[in-house]
Amino acid sequence: LNVGRDLGERAEVRLILNGADIKQEIPGALTRAQFDADPDQATAGNIANDYARDLRALRSAATLTWDIAGDLSLSAGAYGFVMASNYNVRPFPAEVLVKGSQAEIVRKRQPQKQLWASESIPKWLK
Repeated sequence: LNVGRDLGERAEVRLILNGADIKQEIPGALTRAQFDADPDQATAGNIANDYARDLRALRSAATLTWDIAGDLSLSAGAYGFVMASNYNVRPFPAEVLVKGSQAEIVRKRQPQKQLWASESIPKWLK
């Protein structure tokens, strides 16, 4: 669902809702039943105990776009934390809880150092 509203000639606001219900087996992985029926088909990495990519999610976002002048525009938005990811080496954002006129950070932004903490360079590339 993508609903928008013009706020005059140069601005618009959008509310975006996205839902997913995905049930997907991982290619090459064996379920417990497949392994029990024929253990010889399994390689060491294929025994996965019914491992699957199962996802059920509802995501929401709100955006505001304002055409300032010519080809220059400003976009701002807010979205649920569940839409955040480390894709393209971006840290998770801070979360702010708002009630009426009160607001407080309830989760700090992920530090860049923490983002890189699990990375390593193979010895043969050094």
